[in-house]
Amino acid sequence: MVSVTLSGFTFEGSAVSKLRLMRCGMLVVLMTSCVISAFCQACKTEAFDKEYKAASSIVFGDYQKALAASKSLVNRYAGTNSWCEGRSLQLFANVIWSNGEYDESVATLRKARRLVMTESDEMSAAGIDMLMGDNYYYQAYYDSAIKYYKAGIHIYEKLGNKYDLMNSLHRIALMYNRKGDMKNTLHYLYKSEELKDTSRGQSNELADLLGKASFFNDSLFYLTKIGDELNQLATFRKEGNEKGEYSTLLNLGIAHRKLGKHLEAARYLVKGSRVMASLGYFPTWSSVGREYGEAGMKDSCFYFHYLAKAEVPWSTRIKNIIVMEFLGDSHALFNNLDSAAWYMERSYEMNTRMNNRISMPVSANRLAQVYFRMGKNHRAEELLLQGIRQAEGTSRQHMLSLYEFGKTFYAATGNPLKALEYADKAMVLSDSINTMEGAMALVYYQAQFETVRKERELESARVIVRNRTITLVSLAAVTLLSIGFVVSLFLQRRKIQRQNRELQESNAEQKALTQEVHHRVKNNLQYIVSLLSLQAQNVDSPELEQQIEEIKTRIMTMGLIHQRLYQAQGIQAVFLPSFLNELVENLMSVLSSRVPVVKHMKIDPVRVDVESAIALGLLINELTTNAIKHAFANHPSPVFHLDVVRDHDKITFDVTDNGPGYNLALSAGRGFGVRLIELLLRKLKGSMQQKSPNTIHVEVTGITMVE
Repeated sequence: MVSVTLSGFTFEGSAVSKLRLMRCGMLVVLMTSCVISAFCQACKTEAFDKEYKAASSIVFGDYQKALAASKSLVNRYAGTNSWCEGRSLQLFANVIWSNGEYDESVATLRKARRLVMTESDEMSAAGIDMLMGDNYYYQAYYDSAIKYYKAGIHIYEKLGNKYDLMNSLHRIALMYNRKGDMKNTLHYLYKSEELKDTSRGQSNELADLLGKASFFNDSLFYLTKIGDELNQLATFRKEGNEKGEYSTLLNLGIAHRKLGKHLEAARYLVKGSRVMASLGYFPTWSSVGREYGEAGMKDSCFYFHYLAKAEVPWSTRIKNIIVMEFLGDSHALFNNLDSAAWYMERSYEMNTRMNNRISMPVSANRLAQVYFRMGKNHRAEELLLQGIRQAEGTSRQHMLSLYEFGKTFYAATGNPLKALEYADKAMVLSDSINTMEGAMALVYYQAQFETVRKERELESARVIVRNRTITLVSLAAVTLLSIGFVVSLFLQRRKIQRQNRELQESNAEQKALTQEVHHRVKNNLQYIVSLLSLQAQNVDSPELEQQIEEIKTRIMTMGLIHQRLYQAQGIQAVFLPSFLNELVENLMSVLSSRVPVVKHMKIDPVRVDVESAIALGLLINELTTNAIKHAFANHPSPVFHLDVVRDHDKITFDVTDNGPGYNLALSAGRGFGVRLIELLLRKLKGSMQQKSPNTIHVEVTGITMVE
């Protein structure tokens, strides 16, 4: 027999019993050790979360402090906890990525991903994948960026994280857009838009998306966004959500900028920047300065630019490039060309040094235009060609801007063949970009339509439930006459109020739909013009090419009316002075010779309905086209007059030129243009006569005027 003492108790038994007791004791010690280890690990993770959160909060503030905090976190957890070390490295990589240190950031992220996956933390791994993609995106290595974005998207889909999945789909759509891959751009953009109605949160969608590329140049898109963001702003302020508030204010600033309302954009950006400063983030003073500059407010412009410049010592290199670029732009805007060139040279040098392949062609283009204005054409041409090489395969939009400048540069420096070459390249690329933008806008509106349709189906179900409830209440009212009478009156009043609200909403929706129809018509007409331009390039007959050009001007005239209608925010009438001025200006730019035409336009302030505007516009289009083609051919100093006068219910106008003169003879056998004029005069109940060899006088009475 063997006697064993364990934890103060004595046991007696055989050697086998002794062995069993020893094993039990070892198991107890092991279990206790595991519990203590798990408890310590939990305490350590909780402490890490607090430190990580504190360090993350200053990433977008003082760069030096953010760098020191992230390095301290990496050093503290190196070799002690794989997951904590991996997350610390992820934060450090994010900080140095914001400073443009792409190679080191990528190497750090690879190590961080291995470490976080030791704990199977797929959410952190997806975030690392997306940051890897961002590193490659800013260097314009789009295929590598797409590879990592797809990896992150796969994890977000698996985990059901709709919000991050939506933003990731936007990013990969952007990559395919940069590559000119329309099919994949539309595919991922539509998937993202489908998720939007099911994923609501503190989104910085416009600020994130438009900071990288302009998917939409559609004014209706931004007008809609402004309404949505104002509602969101009220919600965030009510909740005291300052991060949501500054994001929404930045979105409002961006939307107003895209609409050309620079003063309103500046005011929203100032408000957003103040909220950012209160949170310890660097404000967007450079953007504020740019908007004030575009609004023509020089003092305010440079005040905010120099606020941004004062923060350069604490900012990242990327932020410093933006400060230099925007300061250079504003100096150029106000003709301080030497200062503009100095700041832009610094920006271009920094972009080149950091291999910011997306930004380099933009900097080269801006700097080339400044040197061109200074008369330093050799340097301007050198930068133009550098920018084109850098834009190749990185950004079609940047390439288009460079082609447009090349056309202007070579035309001004006496190289018409080169100018024509760049003009052709710009036209082809512009048509391609417009086609893709139109398709992307269609995807966006299709997704919006699906969302509205689902909401209406849900509302219909609610209406059915409400109707059943009303029926039950009515039956109860029959039994209880006195109570039923009061309830019936109450329900009737509510029904009338609801119907009034629905009628008002229906009217507002109809206005929006009408604007959208005009916008679609204008875009479709533009696509037809683009197709005609492409067809004209393959035509060998000058006569047929001229006929195609005339058809294009007639289509552009109708498109101009629809453009004005969708911009008029519900006003279904056309203001003749602005419409006719723009119409004649467009015709001169498309059809006139290289000698500029001196225009004298005097038009009474009259509004007419859409049908009258189309007929009147086509009539003036034909007469103006006739003057440009026949009166100004080889004319050394052409002059064009258009006088439009309202006389009660009648409109008269005179078209005059200083050409050699001609004899007007309306005849169906004289060509399509003359026959079209006859048809339009009959439609407008008008007449036309020749007052002099150089003046056509027209009177029309069949016009519907809108007061």
